[in-house]
Amino acid sequence: MSTSPTETALKRCNEQIAWYTNSARWMRWCHYGSQAAVIILTATVPLLALSPHESNVLQACLAALAAILVSMSNLFQWHNKWMARAFTGEVLKSERVRFETGAGDPYVSSKSADEAARAFLLKVEDIAANELTEWKKLQSSGGER
Repeated sequence: MSTSPTETALKRCNEQIAWYTNSARWMRWCHYGSQAAVIILTATVPLLALSPHESNVLQACLAALAAILVSMSNLFQWHNKWMARAFTGEVLKSERVRFETGAGDPYVSSKSADEAARAFLLKVEDIAANELTEWKKLQSSGGER
């Protein structure tokens, strides 16, 4: 069973959109979850210091856990990944709409639907390649994305 270039291009774009959307959602959850935990942990430590029944060990453990979460957030760059992946997903969605409506070049100037689909697929792959290029730049500079 052969699929048309349009079906192939849309399938690839939809797969990319799904991956970037899911990844952005996960990065957002990691960012907000870690930040909320840090806030709760750091607010709890001084409250425990007021209690005559709590040990210094518990206070130290909570402070250490907050420090670990802050360090992990910096290491894994959840906020930056969330923003980058959400942006790339939105760019892909915008390009899909342009393709499906035939708005703008190269779609409006294409001689056939297959030619437009090939141009669309190239654009989708270019968007993904740009994301990979940014990731490689960050890796070579010592950062993570």
